[in-house]
Amino acid sequence: MFIAYLAVFSIYPDFASFSGFPAYYVGLLMAIANAIQGSSYVIFGRLSYMFGVFKLIYVGIAGLLVASFLSMPIFTPLKALPIMSAGVYLYAFAVGFWPLISGIAASSVPPEVRAFLTGTAYNIGAVA
Repeated sequence: MFIAYLAVFSIYPDFASFSGFPAYYVGLLMAIANAIQGSSYVIFGRLSYMFGVFKLIYVGIAGLLVASFLSMPIFTPLKALPIMSAGVYLYAFAVGFWPLISGIAASSVPPEVRAFLTGTAYNIGAVA
């Protein structure tokens, strides 16, 4: 998941500047995207009770695929400020399924080791 997240957000300020975005807009775009991402964690968590965790993970992955092509388009006609901005916002929202994966891992082990497992797995993933 780190790779999927960092594939766009870590290089996007440079990519957007290269694509002709004004400098102030890049900062505003990333700030709004982070607010959307934080909100999407709550939204995906609430929706998981209604639709199930696995369905939302599939929806999130599909959203990431679509958003990746919109936010960093290969084809010149798609290189427009509104399209690329919408792609970034969709990408930020789709990342909201990420905490659901931790919930699946935590629910598959006894309660005594849940905190240890979640923290350890997260940190090992960050190092790898």
